Amino acid sequence: MEREGLQGVKIKGEEMMGKKSVIVFGILFLIFTKVSGQEPNQLDCRFYNLYLNGNMNMWDSVVDSLYLERLTPVQEESLMLAEYGLIGYHFSQENKDEASEVMGHFERRLEKWLKRNPENATFHALNAALTGFKIGLNPIIAPFVNSEHKEQIANALKYRVGEPLPLIEKANSLYFRPSIVGGDKEEAKKVYEQAFSILRSEKHCNWLYLYVGSWLGQVYTKLDEPRKAKQVYLELLDVAPDFQYVKDELLPQLESGDFIDISKRFENE
Repeated sequence: MEREGLQGVKIKGEEMMGKKSVIVFGILFLIFTKVSGQEPNQLDCRFYNLYLNGNMNMWDSVVDSLYLERLTPVQEESLMLAEYGLIGYHFSQENKDEASEVMGHFERRLEKWLKRNPENATFHALNAALTGFKIGLNPIIAPFVNSEHKEQIANALKYRVGEPLPLIEKANSLYFRPSIVGGDKEEAKKVYEQAFSILRSEKHCNWLYLYVGSWLGQVYTKLDEPRKAKQVYLELLDVAPDFQYVKDELLPQLESGDFIDISKRFENE
């Protein structure tokens, strides 16, 4: 999902405990003071800026710090989306142990909110994503959860009232699923385009706008539509000139013809 080479350095013993305490205290003091006293959008803006700068080490630390806080429902949803992004990042870096650890927190929180809001489209989409992540951890289960995964996406779309995440998960399923079991990259492209169109009007402090745009550009590149890929990248840079993933990696790769297709890490074809 994100830039490579951003994994944290592991420190042993007391040094690790001391440094972790300093990091957590600094995050709580500088970013939150008291998370529950903030305007809801400040947390989203924090994750947006971290994504913009490719700082997934700090993203991970902020998520850890939020586990210590009492959050509002809006902030809990922001945290779940951040966990969703972080899990995908760990998979992109082939860090399955780290992904599994975050998934435990993510699943418990999601289960609670789905029970409270059984017709929430975003929560059903996150549930579909969770099943996809579980397949990523253990591909052998794919044939056994395939129908469940499709049902979760169907529920997300059924209850959707303009939310982009159900479309994103439908597109992910179509794009990364082998064609023999329903994968369709051309159809995935169309659904990513739908989601991106929605996110254009919701792009303020919304890291999903950058995320989906960067993926759409890669889909265009993979499907041999470089002009469309460049248009998307330039649009993203017009909104966010410092978006490092596009500025320093995806656009230069496109222009040099040296595309690094990270989607291959998720494909089983």
